[in-house]
Amino acid sequence: MFVFSQILKNTKRHSLKSLIAILISTLIVVFLFVYIGNIYANQNQLSRLQDAMPVPARISNIAGTQTVGLLIDGPIVWEIEASGLVRDLRYTTLLAANFAPETPEQKDGYKVITITGLNDISAFPVLSADDMQFIDGISIDFLQGNEANVIAQKHFLEDNGILYGDMIFLSLYSFEFGKIPNTTNYEKIADIEVKVVGSFSPSAQAGGTLMPSIICPVGWAENIHSTYSIPFYADSAAFVVNDPLNLNDFKTSMKEYGLTSANPQANPLSISGETLIVNDKTFIHSASSLKKNLTLTYTFFPLILIIVILVGYTASYMMMQSRRQEFAVMRSLGTSKKKCEAMLTIENMILVLFGCLIGALIASFISTIGILEGLAIVIVFLISYMSGSFFAIHRLGKFSVMEVLTKAE
Repeated sequence: MFVFSQILKNTKRHSLKSLIAILISTLIVVFLFVYIGNIYANQNQLSRLQDAMPVPARISNIAGTQTVGLLIDGPIVWEIEASGLVRDLRYTTLLAANFAPETPEQKDGYKVITITGLNDISAFPVLSADDMQFIDGISIDFLQGNEANVIAQKHFLEDNGILYGDMIFLSLYSFEFGKIPNTTNYEKIADIEVKVVGSFSPSAQAGGTLMPSIICPVGWAENIHSTYSIPFYADSAAFVVNDPLNLNDFKTSMKEYGLTSANPQANPLSISGETLIVNDKTFIHSASSLKKNLTLTYTFFPLILIIVILVGYTASYMMMQSRRQEFAVMRSLGTSKKKCEAMLTIENMILVLFGCLIGALIASFISTIGILEGLAIVIVFLISYMSGSFFAIHRLGKFSVMEVLTKAE
């Protein structure tokens, strides 16, 4: 109790120096809050960058000139989907058909019914959900299933007298690589039955996109190929990189799945889907800038702590130096050196703590630092500042009591 009453008296007696100690602590704490807040802001911005600036990727031919109308090995697509490295995977497949039973002249001719399998409507950008109509109980989500449900162009239904809910019989064909490089052949799958659950009529111009007669779930097409042991190929595949902050690891993993970098010197007419194109330039530029800022702030943080220690040492030394006589009197009255140093240290800590509270209160209005983070900042500051202060007080205690008292007389 005596110690704290003595500390209170000393604080009042040296009110100006006490105010200076409080002011220094307040300013440093405010600076640290702003500094750490800037680090957190950059970290949050970097973590949110992948949502604000997603990195899209596509599979293309070896030359990187074609991203649709390809033959992409199905297992590659499935491995990518299961890898956890991508999200929003959208892929399509192409099929062809005749009405079953086929006539002899149709069997060897061009398959008059074109079919596109989708897993998401966004995989076919010339269509939207507003361009489609469905029977009751069916929605656009049917594309994510694997049932034998299809939708067809309105004019196709009208031309062939097909109504919603009708079952139609098709001789189904898949595409495969031809004997001549970069060509395709048709491969008969089977005669199958599908249900018409809706129709579509594109409101936008298709441009160069092949508008199919029928759209089916890509999952159903995969099941058909698996059932009849026929290799499945995707016509296009696009996705978003799940963790663009680790692009190098992502690209390395994609190479393990058989996807290579584009070769502009390769045949631009190739239809083999074995190349990965990642549109990451904008993301890399933004992420690099944020990482550079973070690196700089991390680099200077140890230096800032050293400066805080030096400030604690210098401020304490300058303010306590004039109190050697007071220190000597206490020593002459029988107070031990350690007790005197402890009293001055506690006195200084109380002033610094008061400055911390004021600084934290001010910083709460200009910083978004949370309570736990703010508490950590205050603790780090106290340890650093008081380390310097302790050494200063300890150094001030190394003097001859008799010499100081003699000079005072």
